[in-house]
Amino acid sequence: MQHTKPLIEVNPLLNTILLLQNPSDNAATKALTIEAMLTIIPKKFFVEEDAEGNLLFDNRPRNKRDTPVPTIVAHLDQVHDYARGFNLVLLGSKSDKIVAYDRNKRRVGTGGDDKCGVYVAVKMLMSDVPCRAIFTQDEEIGCIGAREVYPAWGNLSSILLQADRRGNNDLIFHTNGGRIASQGLIDRVLALPECAGMKPEYGSVTDVGDLCVTFDVAGFNISAGYYNAHQRDEWIILSELEQCFDRVKAIASMVGGEIEPLPEYEPYTYKKYSAYGGYGFDDDFDTFISKRSSIKYDDLFAIVEGRTYTTNEGHIVGPMVPMWLKGVQVFMEDGYTDAHHEYWSESGTCSSGNTLDNIDVTQL
Repeated sequence: MQHTKPLIEVNPLLNTILLLQNPSDNAATKALTIEAMLTIIPKKFFVEEDAEGNLLFDNRPRNKRDTPVPTIVAHLDQVHDYARGFNLVLLGSKSDKIVAYDRNKRRVGTGGDDKCGVYVAVKMLMSDVPCRAIFTQDEEIGCIGAREVYPAWGNLSSILLQADRRGNNDLIFHTNGGRIASQGLIDRVLALPECAGMKPEYGSVTDVGDLCVTFDVAGFNISAGYYNAHQRDEWIILSELEQCFDRVKAIASMVGGEIEPLPEYEPYTYKKYSAYGGYGFDDDFDTFISKRSSIKYDDLFAIVEGRTYTTNEGHIVGPMVPMWLKGVQVFMEDGYTDAHHEYWSESGTCSSGNTLDNIDVTQL
């Protein structure tokens, strides 16, 4: 029988954060999670809650919150449904792999995406590095919360750092359809001892990509030590999560109050690259999509810069990135599928022949 140890005995803070099960677009769990966050984090750090349930914290004394500092970003929602009897344990003799079970002892997702990021942000607030933290809602259904964050929340941000990437060594500098960090900034980060072994990579979509544009400041999304995101057997490697914290702290310390500007827009070429690896785009977007018969257009969200649409679910979308698909199943590396992947078309055309100008997304 495989050795197990309750996570609460090893890391009570992480255990508490992972227990905050908050499925996307669930008003009840959202309210409970907000209440819990206001308990976990010292109240003196709390700054504001917006209408969407996003939370802003600042770990500096109230009379010294007038200069830029790094801002840590994390989303509070999860893809997984609420699991009754949710229990977290460490597997193996090294007690480093975190898995979760329900009351029937079935494996369920840990919620590492993005509770790992929440953990990093909370630890940063409790560290000696001056910083702010933004906790967003409903990232998993389209960065809904991030798009509603007050722009003024970014006025005192020198850089945005989010730990919402699987694995342990990715440094995402390009996401949500655009570059969010310059090559010079990347080189400075990679020169840090704590960041040895990190690899600059392209990402797909997450809150930091939206917020960098909203706040006009550079940022990164960083590997946080979780694996097989959105699946029942999702797991976390504790040592890699702690390494992520060390990296975020080192980057934040390096930047300090010096504002890192957002690079000029750099469009994505869609050549020989997949955000999740394993399958490169060897054709343009439309040809790539036409080869994936599993993709359905029933839940197509059309988002075009400068335009806003209302979807059939009532969400207001755009402007953000040119196009993305929600609710599709697409084969990726090792047969991996996910409930929502994002794709973009620079031409604004999909394989059905429609263009973003003639799609009536309110009828989808």
